[in-house]
Amino acid sequence: MPNPYLPREDSILLRSLAEHLLAENALEIGCGAGFVLEELAKRCNYVVGVDIDKDSLRQAKTRLECKGLVNFELVCSSSAKAFRAKLFDLVMFNPPYLPSEGVEDRAVDGGSGGVEVTLDWLRECAKVVKSDGKVVIISSSLASQEALIEGAETLGFRIRLLASLPLFFEELYAYELTLS
Repeated sequence: MPNPYLPREDSILLRSLAEHLLAENALEIGCGAGFVLEELAKRCNYVVGVDIDKDSLRQAKTRLECKGLVNFELVCSSSAKAFRAKLFDLVMFNPPYLPSEGVEDRAVDGGSGGVEVTLDWLRECAKVVKSDGKVVIISSSLASQEALIEGAETLGFRIRLLASLPLFFEELYAYELTLS
């Protein structure tokens, strides 16, 4: 397994949004080494981070414990499938979102339109987020925003743009999704 996904502009954008959110129970899918999860743990009563890479989870555990945070659990999983329905007030993720024909790098390859992984995770979020909860995600102008919005609405979400960040080669989008 490659090294954990290092914080870049997309992770920094997601963390900056976490700085303004409060929740009783929060979940971060694809938490990596805990860059965003750390901020959630400071602001939420209880947080869970999931990632497929055990080394990343070990790094996340060390990061949070070194900050004196104890209100977290880490789960080795590729998604939110392991959790019971309506458990979380907040779910956040920075999914793999680059369009790709195959999965060579699970950290960045998001499917042929760049939104397939995102929509799979949103399908699970529709089950684990409370009816009055929210999901906050990152996407890219390189991915099909039309397919993302249409897919999210088909899954029963209302979607609104929270922030955008123009970069040299793409624009990042942060969306908030709530169940209709």
